[in-house]
Amino acid sequence: MTTTYRYALATVLLMQAAAAPAHAQPAEPAAKSNDTAAARVAPVPPSAAELKQRFDDLLGRPGGLTASEAGKRARATSPLVRAKSARIAAAEYDATQAKLGYFPRVSLTARYARLSPVDAGSLGSGDGSLVVTPAPAGPIAPGTPLFAAPASLFTFPVILDSYTLAASLAVPLSDIPLRVVHAQRAAGHAEKAASVDRKAIERSQVTNAKLSYFDWVRRSLQEVVAAESVAQAEEALRVTRALEEAGRASPADVLQGEAQLAGAKLMRERARHGVEAAMKRLRAMMHDDAKTPYAIGEDPTSEFTPPAVASLDELYAEALTQRPELEGLERQGDALDEQRRVVSAGNWPRLDAFANFTLANPNQRVFPQVDEFRGTWDLGVQLTYSPNDTASSLTSTGVLAAKREELAAQAAALADAIKDEVREAELALREATLALDTTATGLAAAEEGYRVRLERFRLGSATALEMSETNVTLLRSRLDRIDAQLGQRMAALRLVHALGRGVD
Repeated sequence: MTTTYRYALATVLLMQAAAAPAHAQPAEPAAKSNDTAAARVAPVPPSAAELKQRFDDLLGRPGGLTASEAGKRARATSPLVRAKSARIAAAEYDATQAKLGYFPRVSLTARYARLSPVDAGSLGSGDGSLVVTPAPAGPIAPGTPLFAAPASLFTFPVILDSYTLAASLAVPLSDIPLRVVHAQRAAGHAEKAASVDRKAIERSQVTNAKLSYFDWVRRSLQEVVAAESVAQAEEALRVTRALEEAGRASPADVLQGEAQLAGAKLMRERARHGVEAAMKRLRAMMHDDAKTPYAIGEDPTSEFTPPAVASLDELYAEALTQRPELEGLERQGDALDEQRRVVSAGNWPRLDAFANFTLANPNQRVFPQVDEFRGTWDLGVQLTYSPNDTASSLTSTGVLAAKREELAAQAAALADAIKDEVREAELALREATLALDTTATGLAAAEEGYRVRLERFRLGSATALEMSETNVTLLRSRLDRIDAQLGQRMAALRLVHALGRGVD
């Protein structure tokens, strides 16, 4: 219940008090008998024990919803958490892909080609002949027989069908220290950043769900008090009618009391609508499509020990080291630093080792070509350099350096925001703890004041106006007490979240 609503309710009750005529003072002995008669119909609000019993009936229901369960359901069903989980999965694949850079690159090729026909080559041309001899290689001895053979006998075959099976192995010698190592580190930092981001989203979802839960409980308790305000308005109207019968109130007072009863009922409806709205917000956070109303499964008004609070400097130091949002930005910056090192490798020549094996029919390295599969291989190293790569590397490095500066500025701004959040949360918790003590004292005083005023009213020494004012003070004190009890838990939860501690 907001402060505006709470004091609007108090205004309604004060207007109820105005329904009792100010002239209701014992002016003559005959009036005392009328006051004594009116005392029998004095407006009596529920006692502290009765109201506590109604709260106990509402709170701690077996099988009801608890703040912890609301936080877990919100985290488990959050689409933002699912999105961060998908990002982690993508980062894991990137890390695996980066590790593949350590392995040599293997390529397998199978190729078939149909070649266009060409004229067959030969060692001669035209109608000429070649001289051949059966003698062995070397100088020809005198008298060795010689033979003339047609040049057409020494032609080379033309093979039109080409088959090739090839395997190659490339080892990026320079890429491993200059690119692969840093790419793997960059992928690892990105994966860690995604994991930390998911943790931050999960903490926010849990915290917001718990805050919505406590707000729903608070509004539910205040609805009980608002319902009691209707009962008070009805009782005040009954007293006013009794005073009218005793000659101590006018018909106008009765009409005013009826109007104020209608106003109290309107406030009760607004309180009920507030409960429904809070429940819908909580249901939306848990992505619960069921229409069954929730029951309150715990008692947030029970004794609660807030987290220990140190000095602001110590709280700042804790938050700046524990908040996952800052760690996520730091990991992203580390990833950019490694990516910049990867890009900078383009400034240097590239050294690769290679090995190839070819099984082909016909094999181009075999002369003359034969229609059969022949295998050949080659090994070597290759050094390449491109000025274009250097120019591209310099510009890309500049872009990454600018992004790194942007992240550093974002981290500084986030640190300032976290300090503000911690300071406000610590102040809110101190105020809530003080309000808890103050409202306890105020409620005790209001209950005792009502008890004394009721006795005086019954003895005829207090007026109905004074009695109604006491009722207003008592109900307002009970509303303040509810606000303080739930407010302390909500302030403590906000501080725990601001410090980066576990919100579960």
